[in-house]
Amino acid sequence: MSIHVLVVDDNRELADNLAEILTDEGHIAHTAYSGEEALVAAQGQHFDFVLTDIRMPGMDGVELITRLHERDPQATYLLMTAHASDGLLATAASLGIAGAVLPKPLIIEDLLARILGPSGSQLLLVEDDEILAEALGLNLRARGYVVRVAHTIAEARAAIAESAPTVAIVDVVLPDGNGIHLIRELMSQAMGESTGVPVVLMTGIAKFDSEELRRLAPGGIQFLTKPFAPDALVNALEILGKGS
Repeated sequence: MSIHVLVVDDNRELADNLAEILTDEGHIAHTAYSGEEALVAAQGQHFDFVLTDIRMPGMDGVELITRLHERDPQATYLLMTAHASDGLLATAASLGIAGAVLPKPLIIEDLLARILGPSGSQLLLVEDDEILAEALGLNLRARGYVVRVAHTIAEARAAIAESAPTVAIVDVVLPDGNGIHLIRELMSQAMGESTGVPVVLMTGIAKFDSEELRRLAPGGIQFLTKPFAPDALVNALEILGKGS
C-alpha cells in the first residue's frame, strides 16, 4: 500500500530532503513551503499523513492541521518543532488531532516507524456509524496506524480494489448488506490477493457462524462485541499482528 505524505516546512531544503527520504522508502511524498501552500495542495487530495513544522511565517502548523482536519479527519497529523517550550504545543495538545509532536532535528528512523505504523499495519475500518468510525479512527491514528474508513460494503470494496489493507475492521450490520459477506471475501482471498486479509469483526446484535470464519483463516480473525473499549480493539490488532 502506497502511503501519501504531505511535508510542510518553510525550510525548503529540509522539506525537500524529507520528501526525498520518504520517496526512497517507497512512499508518495509531496511538499509545501507554507501553510497556505499546503491548503492548496490538499484541495481534492487525501494525504494519509501530514508532517508540518509548527513555526512558519504566516499560517502556523497548528492552524494548518486544524483547517486540514476539518476537511479530512481521516489523515494523521504530525507536528515538528525545534522549540520544546513552544507555547503552541499546549494549543496543539488541546485540539486532540495531532498524532505526535516530533523534535527537530528529526530522527528519521522514528519518523519512518510512525508512518509505517505498528507492525506495518494499514487498516481499513468499515463502520456505518459515522460518529463511532471517527472516534475509532482518531484513537488508532493517535497510536500511529494508517486508517482508511468506509461506511458501506461498496465503499470498502472500492478501497480494497485501490490498495489492499493489512487488516480490516468490519462491522456486521452495514447499510448495503451483511458485513459477513465482505469478511468471507477478505479471508478467502476473493479479492485477488495471494493471502487472505486478517479481520477484526465487530458486532452488537448479529448472529453468525464464528467457527466457519475461523476455518477460513485460523488465527486470522478476532471478535469484538459492541460496545467495547478502544484498548480492546488495539489488543485485537496486536494479536493479529503477532500471528501474521
